[in-house]
Amino acid sequence: MSTQATEVHKTTSREVGRPTTPLVRKYTTHLPPEMVKWIKIEAVEREVKDYQIVEEAIRALQFKAALSR
Repeated sequence: MSTQATEVHKTTSREVGRPTTPLVRKYTTHLPPEMVKWIKIEAVEREVKDYQIVEEAIRALQFKAALSR
């Protein structure tokens, strides 16, 4: 039987385990069924999450509104 040395790594940073992406807040709204269907299909076709489709659309609307000010 051979004995192997094992190394134990301890983290010293308090940042470990914290999310690296910005925190988001869950938000619910109501949409017509045909919009929900379109969002889901678009998400599958683009291989992204459905909320990413909605976020992209809202950001585009924000950009458009900022340009018109």
